[in-house]
Amino acid sequence: MEHGGQSIHLPQPAENPRVIGVCTYFDAGYLTRAVALYRSLARFHADLRWFFFCMDDTSLQIVQSLMLPNVTVISRLQLEAADPELAATSSNRSLVEYYFTCTGPVMLQSLQLDSQLTHLFYVDADICFFESLDSLLRDMRQASVYITEHRFPPHLQHLLVYGRFNVGVIGVTRCQQAFDCLHSYRSQCLEWCYDRLEGDRFGDQKYLDAWPSQYDQLRIAEHPGVNAAPWNKDVSAYSRDCEGIVQINGQPLVCYHFQGLRIFPGGLVLPQAIDYDSQLSDALMKLVYLPYLLLLQQAAESSGLKASSLRYSV
Repeated sequence: MEHGGQSIHLPQPAENPRVIGVCTYFDAGYLTRAVALYRSLARFHADLRWFFFCMDDTSLQIVQSLMLPNVTVISRLQLEAADPELAATSSNRSLVEYYFTCTGPVMLQSLQLDSQLTHLFYVDADICFFESLDSLLRDMRQASVYITEHRFPPHLQHLLVYGRFNVGVIGVTRCQQAFDCLHSYRSQCLEWCYDRLEGDRFGDQKYLDAWPSQYDQLRIAEHPGVNAAPWNKDVSAYSRDCEGIVQINGQPLVCYHFQGLRIFPGGLVLPQAIDYDSQLSDALMKLVYLPYLLLLQQAAESSGLKASSLRYSV
């Protein structure tokens, strides 16, 4: 079947096993974070199919040299060759805005690269998993599209003007509705995707506000441990259970979004560039941030880089 000139692979027979893919994109500035993301999930799942979209030559060369199992490496040139309309947008927006524009195309291209995928998750490179995908998949149920709210506390409700949902984790099941959603999303971002609030648009994020009313098989995440982040830390209590599993509001922490984390030359760490009117709790620092910093350090060492020497550009 064709959709906008692109081939669509419709669902496989129900008896086929579930095949899960994870896609992300990054440049050299987020390289160690992407490797940390990969390793955080690989310890739970050996059979995930990964799609690394490397947005510059440095990240491409290093990722290729790492030869990470089950990782398909795609260069920016390959991404743009498959989607010339995307390539054309780079001339009328900043680098960060261009990266925002890539989310929909990256998801579509991942689905097209592997017709066996039954589920695909786009995950921001600065996210780390503390548990397997099992809780997330249970929360997703049979949805065609799965998205997460910011879950702002009362004192941050004014930030809703930038979007009810966060793009950090987006899941889709291979079905017609998911393809319709992603193609529409791609078209919207190609037309307008800027790092400013303008009417009912903000980057690639505010477009998601309309999705619940547009797609009847969409599901909004209910598990508090999916895409936990600095902006919802004030409505989240972190602890560790008797088995050593990190908990958030009494449920396992699935993945945390380390937005705003900055590491400077010399090893200075700024946990959050935006404080969201409060600081990180001691429990959050000890149970979530410190393990992640260790994972980043290990990722940097295996990549032949110093964690503090990279430019965090996205």
